[in-house]
Amino acid sequence: MSRADHMDVAAYALGVLDPQDTERFEEHLATCWACAAELETMVPVVGLLSGIDGEAMAALEQTHTDPALLDRTLMAVRRDRRRTRVRQLLATAAAVVVFGGASAAAAGMLSDDP
Repeated sequence: MSRADHMDVAAYALGVLDPQDTERFEEHLATCWACAAELETMVPVVGLLSGIDGEAMAALEQTHTDPALLDRTLMAVRRDRRRTRVRQLLATAAAVVVFGGASAAAAGMLSDDP
């Protein structure tokens, strides 16, 4: 029994294995309680998936696709990143000014000591 035998459960449940792999998996399934239990949990999902019309889903997806959506999203991300960079730059500049002022004040205090 190979690791591949345990990986074929979903493919078997969906019916996408070729005849040789189906036969090999069924032989494995007869002795592997873990794969049998996993297959049992997949039965409801396979039932739900079988009721989906792939062509209708593809047509629905194309109907609702907005070609300008990607452009708007990319512009919003760029704008947000630009704002973030400007804020980081301003925060860095403010930190330099504060640190520089504090350093100058400390240096002034040290030079005033007799």
